[in-house]
Amino acid sequence: MRKFAVCLLIVAPLCAADFWQAKPYTEWSEKNVKKMLDDSPWARPVNIAGDLVPPRTGGGKRGLGARGSMTEIGNPNEVTPDPMGDAPRSGVGRSAQNADPDRGTAPMLTFTVRWESALPVKQARVRARYGSEAGTSPEARRILETEEKNYLITVSGLPANTLRGDAQEIKTQAIADAALTVKGQDPIKPIDFMLRRVNGDTIAVFAFPRTIPLTLDDKEVEFRAKFASIPVKLRFALKNMIFAGKLEL
Repeated sequence: MRKFAVCLLIVAPLCAADFWQAKPYTEWSEKNVKKMLDDSPWARPVNIAGDLVPPRTGGGKRGLGARGSMTEIGNPNEVTPDPMGDAPRSGVGRSAQNADPDRGTAPMLTFTVRWESALPVKQARVRARYGSEAGTSPEARRILETEEKNYLITVSGLPANTLRGDAQEIKTQAIADAALTVKGQDPIKPIDFMLRRVNGDTIAVFAFPRTIPLTLDDKEVEFRAKFASIPVKLRFALKNMIFAGKLEL
């Protein structure tokens, strides 16, 4: 009985481990991938009541929502192999129009804020994209081995008719409204911004400089951004973002 009890004590913690700690990404199931991309320490959904009304701007370069193709703004991922290129819809947020027109209530918008530069998120991306070849594909290996110069944070779930107008104005305003904040420190401002379309979904990409490092001593970091009239704020507990023994952002 004593030996059996010892075995239980050893096995129980292993059974309780999160899948990203318990098994390699090459063994993650579709459900595991969706969990990592949708609702994990690195990806969090946020529901906001509001109505995204596109700003009225003058002419110039077309932004998102203009007739024709979307104008990509900035390029935070310029030198990084792109794991989102043809990724499936799993993990992409959406806006749920739950408004009651008779009562005049605003729709409930659902966004997903995700640290795309974090290794476990990149692993989920390549697992979704390359499937059983995720561990052997040279391109997948190149994506995972590329050292990110910046923290790349995406916000998905933006309605397609938002943020239309002059591309440079959209970029300037998005950078001005966004920040990473840690208690007692100056806000970290993004150095670049872009809008993308992936499988029909609209995604905002922010690049924050790693030259201002985040550490476990910071305990918590808050991401904030604003799209039209809707502010997006979300806090991440850094102690939960440990992967393979290190803080992964």
